[in-house]
Amino acid sequence: MHPRSSDACAKFIVSGEHAVLAGAPCLVYPLKSARLHLELSSSPEFVAELNGRRLGTELSEKIFDAALLAGLERTSLDHSHLKIQTSIPLASGLGSSAALCVALARLLPSKPQDTDIFAAALKAEGLFHGRSSGADPAAVCAGHPILYRMSGRRADPFQAAANAPYAWVLRHSGTERATSAVISDLGAKDAAMPDLI
Repeated sequence: MHPRSSDACAKFIVSGEHAVLAGAPCLVYPLKSARLHLELSSSPEFVAELNGRRLGTELSEKIFDAALLAGLERTSLDHSHLKIQTSIPLASGLGSSAALCVALARLLPSKPQDTDIFAAALKAEGLFHGRSSGADPAAVCAGHPILYRMSGRRADPFQAAANAPYAWVLRHSGTERATSAVISDLGAKDAAMPDLI
């Protein structure tokens, strides 16, 4: 196998982060200053490495399964070394799993179109979130701000005024929490609350 590489950026959601699962639109921006880089090369067995450290069996298997869902072939994956270099904080709401899944789909040797990359990344992201709206991989694939709706998986370009008098400031809370846990908690709270809409 010839070494292959790909990249993807982080994302941040301005509004509608979890309401998008209930049908509301959400506004999503790519965060190009935080990036994930993948390099796939030959190896006697599958090895996954994150920022220079070999991953444990459970996470390696999950990434292997995500790569399969993204469209990579088992025969080549069984004998590959996947190096992941990332500056995207994990479990922080910045789309680390979406960036991984998009980058995995971009490793396909057939050079798929963006719509195919999105579809493959969405399948793979289900392993990390359970239920994914698709907003994260859509923004990562688009590379520009989008207004995303889960219905029909619509990702409409969002044009902010070039001279708008605002700037985004993102700050890490220091708390890490898997998106799947947040979605599960919100699902339980939603079931206990009356419909307001």
